[in-house]
Amino acid sequence: MPIDETTLQQVSHLREQWAHEDNLINHRVGWLLQSQGLLLTAFAIFIQTWLTAGTDERIAVRPAMIAFPIVGMLSTAIIHDAIRMAVKAQAAIERRYARLPVNPEHWPLHPLPFASNAHNTAALMAQVFAVLWLLTLFWAIARVAG
Repeated sequence: MPIDETTLQQVSHLREQWAHEDNLINHRVGWLLQSQGLLLTAFAIFIQTWLTAGTDERIAVRPAMIAFPIVGMLSTAIIHDAIRMAVKAQAAIERRYARLPVNPEHWPLHPLPFASNAHNTAALMAQVFAVLWLLTLFWAIARVAG
C-alpha cells in the first residue's frame, strides 16, 4: 500500500522528534558522567584532607564532607529525571507512530531492538550514582561524628 504525502510528512516529523529526544538522552548521560566525575574528584580531595589533616583542618572540612554527598545525590536525581523525561517523550512519539497507517517494513521509525535497554541503562547509571552518594554520605557522617 503506498504511503500518502501527509503520512510521509508525519513519519518524517516523528522520526526527527525521536532523534532529538535520543540526542537529549545522550547529552544528559554526558552531563551525568561529567558532573559525577567532578564531584567525586572534589570529594576525594576532601577525604585526603580529612585523613591527613590535624584537628583544625578537619573542623574546616566537616561541612564539605556532608555537603558533597548531598549535592551529588541532588544532581544525580535532577539528571535522572531529565533522562526519564526524554525516554517518556520517545515512548509517546513511538505510540503516535504506531497509530499511523504505515507498514514498519516500508519505513522503520525505530525501535532498534536494543534502544529501550540502552535508555534503561542510562537511567540505571544515575541510580547507581545515587546509591554511591548515599553510601558516601553514611561514611562521611560516621567519620565526622566519630
